Amino acid sequence: MRFSAVLAAPVFFALLHVAVAEDFVIDEFEFTWKVAAVGKSGLSVTKTQDSTLVVLNGDMEWVRMKPTDASAVGAVLAQSDERYAAMRAKGGEARETVSAGDIKVSFWLHPEHGFNVSISPAKRIFGGSILLDRKEAKAFGPWLQKAEKLAAFVDAKIKP
Repeated sequence: MRFSAVLAAPVFFALLHVAVAEDFVIDEFEFTWKVAAVGKSGLSVTKTQDSTLVVLNGDMEWVRMKPTDASAVGAVLAQSDERYAAMRAKGGEARETVSAGDIKVSFWLHPEHGFNVSISPAKRIFGGSILLDRKEAKAFGPWLQKAEKLAAFVDAKIKP
């Protein structure tokens, strides 16, 4: 028994040396802070070695935005109730699209499908959009208005 313990100690210390943090280099990473969730949709801030982005995601859809664009989207979403009331007053189907930085926010009211908000890059070719209902739009609006502060917080805390 004593012989194996004597052999195990040098092996343990040799392995310990291999796992010292200063031997590792982080040159690529992706950190995601899940800020808020409503229904099946979520809001997060994602930081990589190259950028910090705000992400709105659903089941199979998402849109990534610069923090400045996300703040502009938040300001537009803060008007969801007013836009809903105005569209409802017109009656029937109604659509309205608003630019928010490099993002377009489209409001849609349909008698059968209700009120929805589509958020997508203005110069989108494929993918990169999300559809929110009125409850989600109202919930994410205030968080998105703080997007620049949220991104700055992540940048200050997560440094490679």
